[in-house]
Amino acid sequence: VEEFREEMQERVEQEAESEASAKTDEKIRDAVIAAAPFELPEDIIKEETTRRIDRLQAQMRMQGANEEEVEKRIAEASNSAGDEVERDYRTAFLMDAIAKAEKIFVTETEVEERISQMASAYGRSYEEMEQYVEQREMAGSIRAGMREEKVMEMLKKKVKISGAD
Repeated sequence: VEEFREEMQERVEQEAESEASAKTDEKIRDAVIAAAPFELPEDIIKEETTRRIDRLQAQMRMQGANEEEVEKRIAEASNSAGDEVERDYRTAFLMDAIAKAEKIFVTETEVEERISQMASAYGRSYEEMEQYVEQREMAGSIRAGMREEKVMEMLKKKVKISGAD
C-alpha cells in the first residue's frame, strides 16, 4: 500500500510538473506571436482549416459516430479551427525563424535517439520503428518537433514569466 501511495504521489507530481511546463510553453508562444505580428495568406488558412475539419469528420465516421454527433462536433470545431490553424502557422513560422537566428538544429543522431525512445515506448525494435517512421514520412515532423523543443528550452532560459497562472 505504501509503495502504491508513493507511486501515485510521484505520478501526480509528474503530471503537475508537465502541466506547469505546458502552461509556460503556451505563455512563451503567446508572447512570441504578440511580439512579431505578420499577415498570413488567407487561402492557406482556409485550406488547412478545411483539411482539419474533413479529417475530424472522417475520423468520427470511422469511429462509428452518428450523423447528428458528427454535425454537432463539426459545427463546434468550425468555430475555432481557423483561429487554431492561424496560431499554429504563426507559431511554426516564428519558431523556425528563431531557430535559424539562434542556429538551433537537430542532428541525425538526435533523431535516431528519438526514434529509439519511440521504439522503446511502443515495445518495438529500432528497425521496426524506423520503418514505421519512413513509411509515414514522419522524420521531418519529428525533426521539426525536436527543433521546436530546443527553441522552447532556449526561450525558457532567456525569458521571465510572471503571473499566478
